[in-house]
Amino acid sequence: WSSDVCSSDLAASPVVVTHRRVSGNGCSRRWVTTTGDAARAAAAIAAVRASQHDPVALEVDRPAPGGAVTVGVAVEGVSGGIDVCADAVAELLGAAAGTPATVTEHGPDWWGQPPPSPHAMVTCEPTGLADLLANAPGSLRGSAGAGVLTAGLSDDDRLGTELAQLRETARLHGGSVVLRCAAPPRKAGLDVWGPVPALTLMRRLKDQFDPEHRLAPGRFVGGI
Repeated sequence: WSSDVCSSDLAASPVVVTHRRVSGNGCSRRWVTTTGDAARAAAAIAAVRASQHDPVALEVDRPAPGGAVTVGVAVEGVSGGIDVCADAVAELLGAAAGTPATVTEHGPDWWGQPPPSPHAMVTCEPTGLADLLANAPGSLRGSAGAGVLTAGLSDDDRLGTELAQLRETARLHGGSVVLRCAAPPRKAGLDVWGPVPALTLMRRLKDQFDPEHRLAPGRFVGGI
């Protein structure tokens, strides 16, 4: 175990980062993938979340609105038992998605890669995942297990409209949207952070713990 303490680049609170390294003998990984529509994909994700398989990652990739959704599950285990575990996950995933799942020793090409810029971070409750996958503009990719996805949006005058549409969908399911990456001309005039219910409290905390506003001034929501 080791830990580092550093100052946040967004607010006045400290950030503690803890690192843990676990080593084992003969640890292997398998990826299980299947494809379906938004409702089937959400059902497959819910089935894995409710199971005892304990995957190390549960990801989705939806290239375009209304298109097929690929669900990917990464599982780890000892070399002697990983294939049995992966086959069990494949059976569960395929049954829920309505499409047979495949098991591979390497992740799909999109795994761990964000959509092209501009893109926004989207959060939502698990129950809202089907709606988000079906109706969100642009492309979607990311951790469906954690309810944190990245949306690739249009790099033109449609960006603001798509951002507003995405926020409305996320809001209906207890989520939010932050525009994480866009060229400065595209960002100009846009609300990068979106609605923040606790902004007044955050300003008070900033004033109390950083009265001279020296820590990353103006970089956080509301100019904090």
